[in-house]
Amino acid sequence: MLKISIRAYRLAERRAARRGLVLRATDAYFDRRRRRLIVTLDSGVELSAPRRLLLPLSGARVADMSMVRVSPAGYYLHWPRLGGYLWVTDLFGLNFRQVLDEL
Repeated sequence: MLKISIRAYRLAERRAARRGLVLRATDAYFDRRRRRLIVTLDSGVELSAPRRLLLPLSGARVADMSMVRVSPAGYYLHWPRLGGYLWVTDLFGLNFRQVLDEL
């Protein structure tokens, strides 16, 4: 499972600042029926990602995926049963930003 280090946290903060991208989650849940992670950002935007794209967690059981928690600051998502973390910026922002940069 993906582990968070202080170094990784600082790098993610710097990447987000350089891009003018500050994505913070206020809510997250796993939609069992649609097999998608749904994340609400502090801006009110709601994003979703299919389970197959959540590579570190794609093989996890649905029951475990449903136990997602948002970090207190909103910068990452945590699955306590899986011991896994995903950065909100990496999950959504950087991928979208790369697409925008290519247009």
